[in-house]
Amino acid sequence: MTRFVNASPELLCQSFLEDIAFVEAEIRKELVDERELWSADVKTRGGDLPEGLFKSSAENIASTLLKRGKARAMRRLNFYVNRAGSNLSSERRSVMNAAKSRISAS
Repeated sequence: MTRFVNASPELLCQSFLEDIAFVEAEIRKELVDERELWSADVKTRGGDLPEGLFKSSAENIASTLLKRGKARAMRRLNFYVNRAGSNLSSERRSVMNAAKSRISAS
């Protein structure tokens, strides 16, 4: 603080703005870290699903997910599709949509 005793108002404003920018950057970094931790946690907690489930047929996906309830099945399937995003091929996306239809119809 002593460096600002005889500082001009411009220098004080510049220093203040730099401090604000630094704090904002740290907050954004923490928020991104929390989101990454949250999604990583979700990925690792899905241990009750069989390995490779989402690579199987729509019938198998729907029947396996429905064992825990219709609402939970749809949430898990939507989560998978949303996380896959544009990396999900149109063929696999149509399989996921068929699984959604089977879950909705049950």
